[in-house]
Amino acid sequence: MISRLQAGAHRYRESVFYGARDLSRVKEVKQPLPVVPQTPAELVKALLSSIKRLDRGEGVEGAAVLRRLQKRRKEYLSRG
Repeated sequence: MISRLQAGAHRYRESVFYGARDLSRVKEVKQPLPVVPQTPAELVKALLSSIKRLDRGEGVEGAAVLRRLQKRRKEYLSRG
């Protein structure tokens, strides 16, 4: 962002603000998007893998997931 400012890439204050906002949104994405199975065989393989992880106790705590989803929903709805 600073290099873009020094290079004169932003002509108006608003463009600096929007650029910083967009940059912060990109940084919020911490994990790559999951790959969606393309065939029924891939889906079955993914489901079996998930079941094995759950059986090993590697699942995610439901209450924590629910809180995170509720927070994301609230933020999304507050944007308008």
